[in-house]
Amino acid sequence: SLQPNVWTEAQDDVFMKYEFPVEGPKLEDFTLCYRFQRTLLPAYETHFSYALPNIDNALEFAVEANDGTYGMVMIYNGGYPYGRQFYQPPLGLYTWYHFCHVISSSYLLFLDGKLVFSANWIKGRIPLNMTGTLIIGQEQDAVGSGFSVDEIMRGYVSEFNIWNKVLERDQISKFANQSQ
Repeated sequence: SLQPNVWTEAQDDVFMKYEFPVEGPKLEDFTLCYRFQRTLLPAYETHFSYALPNIDNALEFAVEANDGTYGMVMIYNGGYPYGRQFYQPPLGLYTWYHFCHVISSSYLLFLDGKLVFSANWIKGRIPLNMTGTLIIGQEQDAVGSGFSVDEIMRGYVSEFNIWNKVLERDQISKFANQSQ
C-alpha cells in the first residue's frame, strides 16, 4: 500500500524504489503493466517515475486534475510527447484498474485489457537507458530524491512488471482479466 488512509497526512517518504544496475540495457520496445487502486483523488497522482542522472523525468506516468477532469500525463525523456493530458481515464475510488503501457514505434495505452489510446511518436523517440532509479507512487525531481507530498499516489499497487518486448493484445487482456 502507498498511503491509502485518507485520514492521515500525506508523507513524501512512502514509495517503492528499485535501482537498476549501472551497466543496464537500453530499452527500445517494452511493455510496462501494473494494477492499482486509488483511495483519494489528489491533484497530481504519480503512478511511477523513472529518473536518470541526466534526466529526472526519463519516464513518468501520472493522472492530473484539470478543471474538474482527470487526464493521463506521460513524460518521456523529459518531454510530453502527446501534450500535458492525453487521455481522460474513467477512474473512481476503491476500484482496481489494470494499466499497460506499450512503447515501441508507437505508444499504446490499455486500461483493463482494452486499448484506450494509441499514437505514433510525435517527436523522435530514443531508447530508454535502464541504469536509473524507478519509484512507484511518487514523482522524483532528481534520481531517487526531490519528493513532494503534492505528487504522491494514495492507494494500492500490485503486479508491477516491465518486459523488454511488446506484449500482444491477447497477453495484455489475459493479465488484465486475471482474478484480482
